[in-house]
Amino acid sequence: MQPEYFIGWDVGGAHLKLCLISSEGDILRTEQVACPLWKGIEQLHLAIKNLSESFIFSSAVHAVTMTGELADNFKSRHQGVEEIVSAIAGYSSPEQLKIFAGKAGFLGVEEVSSHSNEIASANWLASATWLARKLPSGLLIDIGSTTTDIIPFANGQILTQGYTDQQRMIAGELVYSGIARTPLMAVTKKAPLAGEWVPLMAELFATTADIYRILEKLPEYADQYPAADGKEKTRSQSMRRLARMIGADKEEYSEQVWYELTEYFSEQQKITIQKACEQIYAVSNLPDDAPIIAAGTGRFLVADIAKKLQRRNTDFKDYLNIKVAVEKFDSADCAPAVAVALLALESK
Repeated sequence: MQPEYFIGWDVGGAHLKLCLISSEGDILRTEQVACPLWKGIEQLHLAIKNLSESFIFSSAVHAVTMTGELADNFKSRHQGVEEIVSAIAGYSSPEQLKIFAGKAGFLGVEEVSSHSNEIASANWLASATWLARKLPSGLLIDIGSTTTDIIPFANGQILTQGYTDQQRMIAGELVYSGIARTPLMAVTKKAPLAGEWVPLMAELFATTADIYRILEKLPEYADQYPAADGKEKTRSQSMRRLARMIGADKEEYSEQVWYELTEYFSEQQKITIQKACEQIYAVSNLPDDAPIIAAGTGRFLVADIAKKLQRRNTDFKDYLNIKVAVEKFDSADCAPAVAVALLALESK
C-alpha cells in the first residue's frame, strides 16, 4: 500500500529537524527543536516527544540522516550511528524506517552496523543529491547555527573532494562557523575598536547569535540555546556580552561603536565562507552560470557572498512544492530533512 506520508529526519548534535511531506511530494510541515545530544541519547527521545504531536509517526515512512553521531558522549561515530538509529526505531516499525547512506542509498535497520561510515554525517549529501536531480549544476551553501556546508554539483554528480567531516574540512566543503552557536573567538583573533586593534579573549563570553541579534538579522526562533552568560537575549545584553570579549564594559563605548564592531565580525565570517567557496570553485570546474542555492537559518548571509563571487543567488525553497504557511522554520531552514524525505519518496 502506498504510504500516505513521509517524514525526513535530520539528527544533529544540537538540533533535531523534521519535515513532513505527502505522497505527492508536497511539503506539509517543517520544524526544529533543541537536542543537546552531547548530554546523552535521552535528549533525542525528549526532542522526539516534543515533536510527536505535530507529526504523524504511525502512518509515515521515516527517512533518517544525521550528523549527531559526532557528539562526544559517544565513544565512536560508529556507536553514535547505532544509538541514534536505535532510538528512532522505537517510534516506527522496521519496514517504515529508511536510513540514508549516501551512494549506498537507503538501508534497513539491520544494515546500519556494517554501513556506519556511509551513514555518518551524510545530511549534506541528501540535500545535494536531491538538488542535483533538479538542476543542471549549482553550489549549495547551507549556513546553520553551527556549521556551513558548501557542496558543488553538476550533471547529476556531486563534485565534492571529501566525504567524512575531516576530509570535507580540509577541502573547504565543511566550515565550522554558523550564525548562532559559534564562539566569537573562533571568528577572528582580533578586532578593530575605536582606532585600535584589540585581541579577543579566549573565553566563551559571546557567540555569533549576539552579533546577528545586534545587527537585527538573527531569526530569533533559530537561536534555541541559552546565551553564553545565561541572561536575556536582547540587543543590549548582546552588546554587554560582546564587550566582555575585549575586556570592557558596554557603557565604555557608544552603541554605534558596538554596532561597527559586530559588522566586522559578520564580515570576517562571510570572508571565511567566501574563501572556502573559492577553494571549491578552483577544483570543481562548475559552469559560470551555475547558481548558488542558499539554505539554512543563516542563508541571509549568502546574498553578500554570492555578490562577491559574482554568482546568481537562489533559495532552496524556490525548488519545492510548499503547501502550508510557515510561522517559524521553513523548508530551506531544514534542507537535509526536506531532501531526505523527498529522496525516500522518489525511491519508494
